Parts: sequence; C-alpha cells; structure tokens
Amino acid sequence: MATIFRFEEFLTLPSFFFHNCGADLWGPSGGLMRRIVLFFAATNLLITFIAEFYYGAMKIKTDLIEATMALTFVAFVLVSFGKYYYMVIGKNKMDEFLNRLFAIFPRTRTQQEDICLKYYIKYNSLVMRGYTALFIVAISTYNVYALLKQFIHTNIQHKHDLEPTAPYNAYYPWDWQHHWSYYVVYLSQSFAGWHAVSAQVALDLLLCATATQLIMHYDHIARTLEKCKPKFAEARENTKGPHLARVAMELRLFDEDKRYISGIVAYHVEVLR
Repeated sequence: MATIFRFEEFLTLPSFFFHNCGADLWGPSGGLMRRIVLFFAATNLLITFIAEFYYGAMKIKTDLIEATMALTFVAFVLVSFGKYYYMVIGKNKMDEFLNRLFAIFPRTRTQQEDICLKYYIKYNSLVMRGYTALFIVAISTYNVYALLKQFIHTNIQHKHDLEPTAPYNAYYPWDWQHHWSYYVVYLSQSFAGWHAVSAQVALDLLLCATATQLIMHYDHIARTLEKCKPKFAEARENTKGPHLARVAMELRLFDEDKRYISGIVAYHVEVLR
C-alpha cells in the first residue's frame, strides 16, 4: 500500500532548527520553555558578538589577519541576529504563507501520485540533509578543535606550554584562560556558535522546503496543460450528423473544456498567491 505523505514532512528539519533557536516554525507558540531557550540563545549570542567585535576592533592595527578572522565571525553572527529577528517578528507572515501551502497540499493518494509528491519529498530531503550536514560538520569542527588541540598537546605530546584557547577569538575583561571560568567561556562560545548556525540553517531550509513545494505545483500545472486535449476541437473535426445536434454537442464539450482550463487557472492563481 502506497504511503500517504503529510505536509509536515517537508518541515521536519526546519522545525528542528527553529526549536533549537527557541522559536516555532508553524502553529501556536511552544510556551515558557521555548521562551527561555530563545532568551538564553539570544543573550548568549549577543555577549559573544560583543566580545568578538571588541577583539576584532583591537586587533585591526596590530594584526590584520586576526582581526579579519574575528570580524568574519562577527558578520556571521550579525546575519544570524537578522534571521532571529525574522523568526520572531515575521512569525505571523510565515504562518499565513505556510497555511496557504497547506491548503493546496495534495491529501489523497491519487492526488499525491498525480503530483509526483514522493519524488519531491525525496529530493527535498536529500538537499536539506546534505546542506545541514555541511553546517554541522563545520560548527562541530570549530567547537571541538581548540579543546582537541589542547588535549593532544598536553596528554599525548606531554607539553604544557600551550595557552588554553576558546573556539573563537574574543575579548573578555578578566584572565579567563587561567581560571575555572575558561570552561564557562568555552561552553558559552560553543552554544553561541550552535545557535548562530541553527538560525542560519533554519530559514535556509524553510526556503528550500517552500521553494520545492512551489516548483512541485508549477510542474504539475505544466504537465496538466501538456496532457490537455481540447474535446471541442476534436469533436468539431470528427463529428458528423445534423447541424443542430453537432452544435449542441460542441457547446457542451466547449463548456467542459472551459471548466477544465478554469480549474487549472484557479489552481495557478492560488499558487501565485
């Protein structure tokens, strides 16, 4: 028996990253816990942003390469803040848009087979998983590299001359490298990196999911038009008999063709909205 797919299957990965940021992609808000996650993620990201920006500004005159690296992270976080803003402020518009896509989503097995839904879900899943994997590998490497380097240098090479470092270059107004707060700073930056990536990926995946659905609907419209064979034109060429009978039949077939094309046009207008 063929599987009937649900609309939410397009949104599984985007919803996961929205929840990681403390936001809800679609439907009612998640309550107090979600707000706590959002507050923690945004506050921690802001602290890390300020620390990285200050470090980059201090290094511009003395070490341009270090400053460039730090300000690159600053720019990435700045874009993440923009996406956080849209997640929260633009939720009503996202809900409205997703509700429209949900309204035209094929429900029955026949409709889903006609629109080739299975192909588009597989294609969408492949693209989103590949894109997500790249970001997860990148952020995991950034977050673990400093700790792994310190571990190898100290425990395998048995050297103790390497200064403890955090995942990202940043300035904090105390000697955190030789203090128990080093672990707090490390965790803070790791969470900030994860939440920045989550914000970036969440909206990118949402764009991928919605664009795939729109392409699916447009492809279906194109295939439907290609398969359309006007009954009126065929009847006019082949029908024989009394004139009045032919006219009556042609008018009936013309009306059927008109309703068929009107349905396609209405569907196309709904997709365009």
